[in-house]
Order: sequence, then C-alpha cells, then structure tokens
Amino acid sequence: MHAGGVVRNAFNSVVACFQFSAGAGFAFEAELFSFIIILERAAAHQWYNLWIESDSTYVVNVFNNREVPVPWRFRSRWQAALKGVEHYNLRCSHNYREGNHVADYLASSHSQEGFWLHSIPEIAQLVSDDVHSSFVRMVR
Repeated sequence: MHAGGVVRNAFNSVVACFQFSAGAGFAFEAELFSFIIILERAAAHQWYNLWIESDSTYVVNVFNNREVPVPWRFRSRWQAALKGVEHYNLRCSHNYREGNHVADYLASSHSQEGFWLHSIPEIAQLVSDDVHSSFVRMVR
C-alpha cells in the first residue's frame, strides 16, 4: 500500500509533494498516515493556513470530530501532530479520488519515496490538469 500527496499554494503552484510505502494494512490507514505527515510538515515549515482534502471520509471525520478514535498504532503520533498545529487555521474536506489525480498518481507510483519541497517532474502535467482539486492546499 502506498500513499502520496501534494501541497499547493493559493495560486495552485506546488510547494511540496510526497510519496511513501505505508506497508500492509487498510487504505484508510495510509490516508491517516498521510494526514499525520502533512500535519507534522505543516508545523515544521510553519504553514499556518491549510486546507486539507482527502478521499477518505473516515479521515475527514476523525479530523473534524476529534472524539472519533484512530487505530491505536497511530494514536500517539496523531495526537502529537494535532497538538503541533492546534493554533493553525486548518480546514479539512472530502474530495473524491477521481478529483485528485496528483495524489492518486503519487499513491500508486512505486518510484522513489520521499518528501520534496518542490514539484517533481512526474507530476508537473498532472498539476496543470488537476487545478481545481488537491490533497492539501495552502491558503494565504
């Protein structure tokens, strides 16, 4: 199972992107782990205003309703990630997988894993084709 995402600014320019193997498990776990990674990076890079889109209604519900439990193996990292951005302006909404070709490509790609603070060549065309949706959009 793989996960991936892209961070764009308000002008739809790529700020960062990532992809990684999430090992064996359920798809919602990869989506939750992606969410954790982006929250951690938001805190590290001081991205104070984020609009996070996910194709997982479970993860959107977990974020928007903090009473919904997460699997125990993610719980401490999830809580720490939320604490790191507790004073940030965050918004989370659902976006169908078909509406986010960039994240879909990154999640299904088996190329090098990583987190890049720039666009990678493989997604340049997808970004321009996929202007109206994103996994994470920075709002300034």
